[in-house]
Amino acid sequence: MIKNVYLDVKFEKQVRTVSRAGKTGARAANKVLGIIDNLVNGCAEDFGQLGSLTKHGEARIDKCVKYDLGAGYRAVCAWDKESFYVLCVGSHDECDRWIDTNRGLSLNQDLPIGRVIQVRQDVPSQSCSAIPRDMEEDHFYPESIDQQTLRKVFCGLCGQGN
Repeated sequence: MIKNVYLDVKFEKQVRTVSRAGKTGARAANKVLGIIDNLVNGCAEDFGQLGSLTKHGEARIDKCVKYDLGAGYRAVCAWDKESFYVLCVGSHDECDRWIDTNRGLSLNQDLPIGRVIQVRQDVPSQSCSAIPRDMEEDHFYPESIDQQTLRKVFCGLCGQGN
């Protein structure tokens, strides 16, 4: 059972940077904060219930999970018996670079911890709200686009005029 959530020294700065990247960035920042809130409030029994995990996981770091925050943003986390670590929050490429740099990371070594949050142990199950799932998609796929509109868009992208 998780008793503490450890946030990396750069966590606050990373979340601020992501939240300043427009609406999708702000939504991604809110998702990672929601994951932490739900974990701290004891609202999930496993890490998959906290948020959307990436499809392929992460094998470069032992006991690592990556959350897909949408719009190309990720949160890299790890856990041991009683602790959950939020290690990196950022774009897919930033997180991938972080993982490559820290390949083989062991949670037994000293990690740069910025903040420690204790998980509430006395939370009644009815006080936990359902974990919100964004009904809004990260991508816009219109049901039908007519051929004339498509020709205008693609001609404009190629620099060809009508």
